[in-house]
Amino acid sequence: HSRVAMAACVGWIVNEAGVTFDGNIATGVPFASLGKGVAAWNAVPDAGKLQIILAAGAIEFASEAVQPHYMKGGRTGQTAAPFGLKLWDPLSYNANMDAATIATKRQMELNN
Repeated sequence: HSRVAMAACVGWIVNEAGVTFDGNIATGVPFASLGKGVAAWNAVPDAGKLQIILAAGAIEFASEAVQPHYMKGGRTGQTAAPFGLKLWDPLSYNANMDAATIATKRQMELNN
């Protein structure tokens, strides 16, 4: 959850800096019109809020449904992601690490 919190913090900072996506979040609703902070969330159409919540829920459900569960001997982040995405190591940061180092890092992640 700390990565999610960090991503949310960066998103908040970027939004407060006035950086927005080009285009529309919905028909006739440009990203730039949403505003900043909590007001931006309030300006998102209800269908958009539902899509965000359902997507986050689907990812969470998929990660918790993997057997064996990561808290019972399974491997952290080994969730089948859509479109071939790798949720555990998307940039192949661990590709050149030995098994002992990877095991240590996984245990550190579980301890968080």
